[in-house]
This record gives sequence, C-alpha cells and structure tokens, in this order.
Amino acid sequence: GGMGGEEGEVEGQGPWWRTPEEIRLLSTATAANFLFTSMTESERSDAFSLFERLAVKAGDVVVKQAEPGDFYFVVLSGQYDVFVQAGLDPPLLVHTYSSASGQPASFGELALLYNKPRAATVMARTDGQLLRLHRSTFRSVVAAGGQPGPTVRTLRGVEVLQCLSITQLQRLAEMMDEVTYEDGSYVIRQGEEGRDFFVISAGEVSCTVKKNLANQDEQAKEVLRLYAGQYFGERALLTSAKRAANVVAAGRVTLLAISRSRFEAVFGPLQDIIDSEAAWKEAVAMQREVLSRKTMASGLQVAQAQFSLEELSARGLLSSTDCSALMLMEHKASEEVYTVRVTSVADVVSLGKQGVVMRSRDVTRSLEPSFFVPGVLKSFKDNRVLAEVLMTVGLCTLDCLMSPLPFDEASAVYIAASLVLGLEHLHWSGVIYRGLCAHSVVVTEGGQVQLVDFRFARRNEGRAFTLCGSPEYLAPEVVEGRGHTESADLWALGVLIYCLMSGETPFASPGDDELRIYRRIVSRHLAFPHHFSPAARDLLERLLHPDPAARLGGQGPASLRHLKRHPWFAAVNWDALLEHRYLPPPGIRERIYNFEGVAYAHFDPRTYEGDMSWANNF
Repeated sequence: GGMGGEEGEVEGQGPWWRTPEEIRLLSTATAANFLFTSMTESERSDAFSLFERLAVKAGDVVVKQAEPGDFYFVVLSGQYDVFVQAGLDPPLLVHTYSSASGQPASFGELALLYNKPRAATVMARTDGQLLRLHRSTFRSVVAAGGQPGPTVRTLRGVEVLQCLSITQLQRLAEMMDEVTYEDGSYVIRQGEEGRDFFVISAGEVSCTVKKNLANQDEQAKEVLRLYAGQYFGERALLTSAKRAANVVAAGRVTLLAISRSRFEAVFGPLQDIIDSEAAWKEAVAMQREVLSRKTMASGLQVAQAQFSLEELSARGLLSSTDCSALMLMEHKASEEVYTVRVTSVADVVSLGKQGVVMRSRDVTRSLEPSFFVPGVLKSFKDNRVLAEVLMTVGLCTLDCLMSPLPFDEASAVYIAASLVLGLEHLHWSGVIYRGLCAHSVVVTEGGQVQLVDFRFARRNEGRAFTLCGSPEYLAPEVVEGRGHTESADLWALGVLIYCLMSGETPFASPGDDELRIYRRIVSRHLAFPHHFSPAARDLLERLLHPDPAARLGGQGPASLRHLKRHPWFAAVNWDALLEHRYLPPPGIRERIYNFEGVAYAHFDPRTYEGDMSWANNF
C-alpha cells in the first residue's frame, strides 16, 4: 500500500514500515512456506509490511501448547526453546530456535490458516525480538481482491486510523465524497488551515513546498508525487494545523474527501479514540503476559492435562441460576481448587435455552483473558453437564460481603473501579455484558472483583431488544424495549454502586413485584440516603440518566475515560489497579478475612437422553 504523507514526512512510514534487512530476512524465512510462495509479489510485500515487531524477555511464553494460535513468528534475534508435554509428564525440550543458525527461523505458520491448538510451547531463553503476523491480517491481504474494497484497504494503511475497526473504516469509506480536480489546480495550499483528508482514487498529485511563503518570487519546489491508492492530508483529522505543502493535480485526478467536522460528528475526536484504544491494547498484552506466567507457575498445568469432570469434586456453591451454578471444585489428585461454571443439559433443554447457552459460550471463547474477566481454561461436556473451568479461584459473590452493613465509600469506590475495568475490557472487545448485579460478581481471596456470569452477554452488533438481566438493574430503555446498547451496562453499574453503599437498590423495595420495579425505573424515582457524598450523588445522577446517549461512559468504550475522571474516583490509581498492584481498602480486607466460606453444595443434574447436537461447539 502506498504511503502518503504531508509535511514532507516521506520517512514517516507508519508503525508497519519494515527495514530492508527485515524484508530480506522475511523473504528468506518464508521462502519455504507454501502460504507465501503462492502469493503474488505485491501481496507478499503487503504481507511483509504488516508483520509487527515484538520484543520479548527471557522466560516469556511466546506460544503455549494446546492453546489456539493466531500468530506466525519469524525470529529477528534471541533464542527460543520448544517444549512438548505429553499427558502428565514434565515438558520435554525438543528444539531451540535461534537467529544465529544462518538460516532464519520461523514457527507457528499453521496459525495463518486457522486457530488450531498449538502443538508445543515456545519460551524465550534470552531477550530477543520477533516479527509476527496475525491470521486475520494475513487473510485480509490474500482476500483483499474481494470486499472490503480498495478505499478500505488504503484507509487501513493510514497510521492515524489504526484505531478504527473494519466496520468503522467501511463506514468512513462510504462517507467520503468523490471530487475531481483538473490539471494544475490546487487541492491544498501550503500555510492554509487543514480541514480535509484525501484518498487518491485515480490519477496523481504533486506535492510542492516554498521555503518562504512571504517571498512572491520564490518558485515552489516539488518534493513528492502521490498516486492512486495513496492518501494525504490525514493530519487534518486530528488538528487544523497549517498545511506544510501544496498539493497540485498533475493531470486530471479523482479524490475521495472527508472533513474533520464531518468525521467528528460521527466518530467523535480521533485523538481520543487513538489514545483509549492504545491504552486498552497495552493493558490486554500486560494481563495476558502476567496470566500466562501465573498459569505456568501455579500448577494450573493441570488444566492443560486431560482430566475429566469426574476427577473434580464439589467444594462449595458460589451462586446458582435456573439451569446453572458457579461451583468451587477440587481436582482430587492435585488438590488444586477451581471455579467452574456448570450447566445442566436437561434444564437447558426443558427451558429452551440452548441458543442462550451457546451464545454466551461463543462470547467467553472470543475474549482475551483479563484480571477482571477471567478466561476459560478448559471446557467439558457430556449428557449431564456443560462445564467451563475458569482462570480464577472465587471466594464468594459480592452480595455475601454486603451484609450485615453496606460498604464504606472507599470500598465501594474500589469495587466500582474494578467493575469499570471489567466493562471496559468487554466493550472494547465488542461485547455487551447485561448481567451486572451483586450476586453475579465474584470476589477472590486477594480482593479481586471479577465478572463471571455470561448468561446475558452478546456481541455488540447494533441494538439489542431482549429483556434480560436482573430486574432491579435494568435500564429504562431495556424495560421499554426501545433497543439498548452497551450504555445499559453503565446504568446497571449505577444501580450496583448505590446498592454497595446503602444495602438496597434504588428502584426496589422489599416485597415488590417486577412490574412495580419496572414502573419505578421508567419514572426514575431517585432519592439518595443522607450519608452519600456529593461526588457519589453526582456520579449516580450521571450513570442513572434516562437517556442512554447522555449517560456517563455509555458512548462506546473510548467514552469510559470520562467516567474514570469523575471526582468520585479521584483516589483511584487506575494503572496500579489494572496492573494488580493495588491493595484493596481495609473495609474489604476485613470482610474477606471474616468470611466463613461458602456453603458446601452438590451439583448433580440428571442425565439427558435426547439430541445434543446444539451443543457441538461448546
């Protein structure tokens, strides 16, 4: 893809730019790889430019046996040990990749075809650098002839637009207007304020620069030519800084254009989206790294082994629903304790909830692991239960710690902040949670607050219309069936914060039936207990706002930064909380210390004799 650039940024080649040495290395490394040999020359150079550089430290796990793989790796520097583990035997060192061997090493190419579980674990023996290519990126190069079309391909190469999803880029491409300029006419004048961004659809332009704009006699000098498929003026989407060059039509040229004001009317300020997405991606990478190290260290290798559900015995019940339960279970042989989500097949079928169960499994499968939304280590099914072993050990659900007295405000702030990070992870991942309430949040012994109930979660594909979730927590637009988005999760957060500090939810009284609760929600009778601080009241007014579009943090994941900056959260160090370097407040530690433990319970559903093909992909 062509690199456009104004302000003479010819060397500003964007994050994907590869050095000539790297290109040579990639050519040699992929020479024997059938996926690359079948590509055209230009597809190959496109693919090479889309490898990203990854720095690793000694001991980092690059690839993990039995986990689905998404990346193909080429070694730039460093040494990498390959381990294979069979059954319960200790892992066996079978090979070491190194850049020193003369022939460039690469591994993981099957990941470019599909996310097959990795056959081995690869661990960095030394610090080093890798180049990696994601399957979807690779596929986009090969499939680029079909949809999404040449304009979207160009937009994907624009560095400042890397934060937009493919759907947003398609929308942007549709919004751009076609304009034609005759030979010699000025598209952009040096020194003017920048307002529009352009993609060249046909023809070419010349970029010229004057050293001194005030000097009438000086001739502008050509510094760059740009051709079809390239772009210029992209800084104008971020700022109205003066243009650094003239852009003049060289022959007749057809352009696609969009102004910053039109862009912001649809997407909001671009810089905000860039910053928020970058922060989230960094957070995901950090959490993935910490969790994979923890998994390697803590004997959770059991999860990689082929143990069956029979080898787990029930220890306690964290929570239950009409057809499922969240259990603490012990692996008899290793005495490891796991949190397991178990669902009764017979109950699911008799309630007609097959679709719901499979949709939530689909969501949990797609999520990157996070400290606030534990991933699924392993899943099982037989004709009695569907089970998911979670990457956490729950102590109890949040409601168990809420009596006899409500939480103090510092504890409520800590819990709410953790939930904000959980919702942020889900919303950036394109998921609406819809299940937030005190009995679906798990607290660990270390005081971590986690989202574990995905019964109501769904991919965010525009508005949803199902009435689901716990009645007291439903947003007015959900109750009214007007269609809801992730903004409904922020309303539920408001209800939960109110409940943490007062011991009851704002729209329900003891003995209420659901209809009475719904009526109160829609008419929004909101009264605060006298001990709520002014900051808490202000926050709740903004979260429990009847208009979903005006709700704090409800306009897409990037808008959650406004919520994090609210004065009620002033004491929160968001980075420390995200990085697990945060001691829970004394009010929470004390309650955890005094907690008696969850009641022992047995989950023993009956066998289901009917058709189970609906659960094939569980």
